[in-house]
Amino acid sequence: MNKMIPKVSVCLITYNHEKYIEKAIEGILHQKTDFIYEIIVGDDLSTDSTMQIINRYKEKNNTLFNILCYGQKMGMHKNWEAVMAQAKGEYIALLEGDDFWTDPYKLAKQVEVLDKNQTIAISFTNASVINELNDKVFSNYVEKRKENNSLLDLLEFNFIPTCTVVYRNKYIQSLPKAFFKSPYADWIIHCIYAQEGDIHFLNSVTASYRLHSNGVYGGSDEESKLKNGIKTMSCIIEIVPKSYHSYCTQYLKKSQSKLLDFYKSKKMYFNVVRSYIKKS
Repeated sequence: MNKMIPKVSVCLITYNHEKYIEKAIEGILHQKTDFIYEIIVGDDLSTDSTMQIINRYKEKNNTLFNILCYGQKMGMHKNWEAVMAQAKGEYIALLEGDDFWTDPYKLAKQVEVLDKNQTIAISFTNASVINELNDKVFSNYVEKRKENNSLLDLLEFNFIPTCTVVYRNKYIQSLPKAFFKSPYADWIIHCIYAQEGDIHFLNSVTASYRLHSNGVYGGSDEESKLKNGIKTMSCIIEIVPKSYHSYCTQYLKKSQSKLLDFYKSKKMYFNVVRSYIKKS
């Protein structure tokens, strides 16, 4: 491999992450590797000082950074698409500006796994879960997960902390329309890659995932999480082979049942039924 070509492309998306972006970038820059990596940043026209902070780091590490300039607001989905399209590395690592890596050997460990086993399409690790004040909420994001997983496992629920994932950069030419309709963009991407190989879990905490009120998942209430899960699975069913559709349907039925139970617990059940009847 040409020494100037990065082994890993770190794709970092941000929006108004001025409180968190330094930790995200520091975690990347502190990686100890014997290979080159690049940092591709997609900032979605932040209105705070996020870009000023990023540019300070770029001035000191100019050759590492590729900062994308947008003329208009992209939204999360198009931002992910843009940064991933720029990736030159053999592998792609994802990170959002409010999360950060805690293990300086994170990339080295995952690249070693992927280099040694060509049947693995996705590598992910465990992560701690923290809040806006950096207080630890959970020590482990992932509980009781086997080392080798498949697309079938991923259709049960999204168990992959996106801030830990590393993919092989050879399967996606363009993202499907279903990706742009899905509330949970990461779950769709995981499912695309999982069709190409195994999912390997390294049970080591290498990152911190942040829960806060502005997060896509952490900022949602229980009703929104169930609805978004249902909508995402309805998108996933569009991109997986028909042999997996029955498993998608199982998830949908379970989630719809949970949603009805939620409405019953909140005494909203009859309003929902009445609304459904009117639409029918």
